[in-house]
Amino acid sequence: MKQEWLNTGNAEIYLESAGSGEAVIFLHAGVADHRMWRKEWEVLKENHQVINLDLPGFGKSKFLTKDFSYIEMLESILEYFKLARVSFVAASYGGKIALQFFCARPNLVNKLVLISPAASGLAESPRLIEFEEAEEKLLEAGKLEDAALLNAHVWASNADQTVQDLIYDMQLEAFQVEIDLDVTEKDAVENLLALYQNQTAPVLLINGADDLPDFLEIAEHLAGKTEQVERIILPNTAHLPNLEQPDQIASRISKFLS
Repeated sequence: MKQEWLNTGNAEIYLESAGSGEAVIFLHAGVADHRMWRKEWEVLKENHQVINLDLPGFGKSKFLTKDFSYIEMLESILEYFKLARVSFVAASYGGKIALQFFCARPNLVNKLVLISPAASGLAESPRLIEFEEAEEKLLEAGKLEDAALLNAHVWASNADQTVQDLIYDMQLEAFQVEIDLDVTEKDAVENLLALYQNQTAPVLLINGADDLPDFLEIAEHLAGKTEQVERIILPNTAHLPNLEQPDQIASRISKFLS
């Protein structure tokens, strides 16, 4: 495994890479960092060139300017590794970034694996609003540990303690950075679902049946606008199925990307 940092101009991105074959980039959830892909990394590196990273403001990556573009960041990564096309394995907020990139640069994407993807364009559910208000209250009070614990309970409600502890650690580290950040995303889209229309790239959509309803609804909308789509809904599983059912999800992703 090669570890390095890439300066994209607007950010310093921590990267891990290994393997050979068709390229796959992992994009982690907003409650995580590159560590959430441990199982998928081990499985996919056998037959693919795998690239794992921390998004800026998470883990070992950092913003360098107050204006930032995820599309430009991913273009810089593809250019650095000399990739003509790539597949994405992305979760939650990382799924939103993958969708934004795909809508802007569809010619650069082979396949999409989207786990509980986020996307703008739908009204938020009462449960999501309740969570966001509780989280904001804790952060405003400077109770970062309590806010991280809230995230672990909400997003990994069905997971074992090891997974909840990992999410707590990853989220707390991000909060300790985010609390001082004032960054504007140049690529922000008010209605990402409206941009995603009649797509032809193969897409694997994975949800947990016990996740907040917002993410199941987003996946339903995406499935209805995708010609080649495979959808998996796992029972007794919450927001991050790959952490709750790592062997099963890694196997399904490997089969889809092969």
